[in-house]
Amino acid sequence: MVAASWDLDADEDRAYVAELCSVLSRDDHDVVLYTRRDSPGPRERRRTPHGYEIVRVSAGSDTGDEAVDGFASFLEREWDERPPDVAHPHGRASGLAVGAGRVPVVQTFHHSAGSRISRPTPLDRSVCASADRVIAMSRWEQVKLLHMGVRKPKSAVVPRGIDTALFHPDGPVAPRGHRTRVLALGDVVPTSGFHTAISALRWAPGAELVIAGRIRHPAPMEDVEVRRLVELADRAGVGDRVRFTGRVTRARLPRLIRSADVVLRVPRFDPYGSAAVQAMACGVPVIAADVGALADVVVDGVTGVLVPPHDPRALGHVLRDLLADATRRQIHAIAGRDRACARYSWERVLPEHLAVYQDAITGSQAVSSRS
Repeated sequence: MVAASWDLDADEDRAYVAELCSVLSRDDHDVVLYTRRDSPGPRERRRTPHGYEIVRVSAGSDTGDEAVDGFASFLEREWDERPPDVAHPHGRASGLAVGAGRVPVVQTFHHSAGSRISRPTPLDRSVCASADRVIAMSRWEQVKLLHMGVRKPKSAVVPRGIDTALFHPDGPVAPRGHRTRVLALGDVVPTSGFHTAISALRWAPGAELVIAGRIRHPAPMEDVEVRRLVELADRAGVGDRVRFTGRVTRARLPRLIRSADVVLRVPRFDPYGSAAVQAMACGVPVIAADVGALADVVVDGVTGVLVPPHDPRALGHVLRDLLADATRRQIHAIAGRDRACARYSWERVLPEHLAVYQDAITGSQAVSSRS
């Protein structure tokens, strides 16, 4: 496993790579995570409590391409002595560091690559060409990978797995008041679609909107996006029904989700759909924008409802109708939990990862035998 920056592009990406390493280790696979330190310091190698080994390579003073070159040189020396069966780089920089020809490679792009995927660079295409297999996290991404030169036989759709024991309908529930609760999940940034959720709240007069996600400024009310959303809520006459929790830890997120009557996920784009899957696993119906991976995750009319993006009126009407129909919410909740377990549990997703790894190994061996 290779993550050129342990921060990757977001906390969510970092947590997912760590969880994948943990799940593989629990399944008795020998996992080493190589990452480049984000600040100067000596190389560090240690065994984590979750069973996998992590190697942090010194960042030194290099930046940009030089930093990738230094990381690549370390991997080449390391793998001359301890070659892995397969390398799984996460992100473009990791793919560049791994390079081609030394070991079988399975490439995964994360959020920044997902944002860039409609306008790929020569470096993006180089990473894809070097990989033996490329994992797409949704059907949307698989189609977009075609623009990066990845033919469908070379790619496989493997969504992000979730812990369906942690995200479960049973368990502690966060406190709430008398109002129906609508929970909107995501970082508080302009692309998260919270302005659409706030504008839609006028069609649900008895509901509160709880916005849960990372706020970039340490003082929330000094954050530019928070101020913009608060002003929007006040202008819409719903300011007293909107509140922000800030970042919620993974351990506490399930109890907050369980406290909601409906979960909203209406961003401009969602490359993973993880928040919607977590809500479904907790047995809470989801209203989601029909974009990115959300179109895969939410089965419209079965596990929840898909709505056009950036359309407060459409969202408001769906929200009003769903909050007024407890039976329909229960049907969506049951179907959502079933789908989360059947499609997104690690019991389903891990074997898919392993199958892609084996395909890469087999394909690489076949190429070597013809050389």
